[in-house]
Amino acid sequence: EMLEDPPSRRSSPHAPPPRRRPAVSAEAHGAWNPRLAAWRPETFEKSTSQRGRLVEALAVCPLLEKLEGEALEAIAGAMPVETYEDGQCIVKQGSPDDHAFVIVSGSAEAWQDDGGD
Repeated sequence: EMLEDPPSRRSSPHAPPPRRRPAVSAEAHGAWNPRLAAWRPETFEKSTSQRGRLVEALAVCPLLEKLEGEALEAIAGAMPVETYEDGQCIVKQGSPDDHAFVIVSGSAEAWQDDGGD
C-alpha cells in the first residue's frame, strides 16, 4: 500500500502532492507482544573467539553503535560465520540479496558496474 502525506503537511494548497513512498512495517517481538512473545531468532554455532570478534565489529558499526552487550550478543548469535578466499565474489550487483556482511578480518572491494566496457 502506498501512503501520501496528509494535506495539512503540504506547504500550500496549490502545491503538488508529495511523492508517494512505499510503506514499511516491522513487528517487534518480546513479552509485551503476546503473539510473538516466544519467538527467538535462529542462531548459529561459533567459537568464543569468533563470537567475541563479531561483537567487537558490530559495536563499532555506526548503525549499531548505540546498542549494548546483550543486544549485540543476540545479533552476533543470529549471524552465520562465512569464510571467503582471495578473489572470491561475495555478492554480485543486481542479484537479489537479503542480508548484510560484517568483515571481521581481511578486506573486500566493491564497485558498481556502469554497463560500459
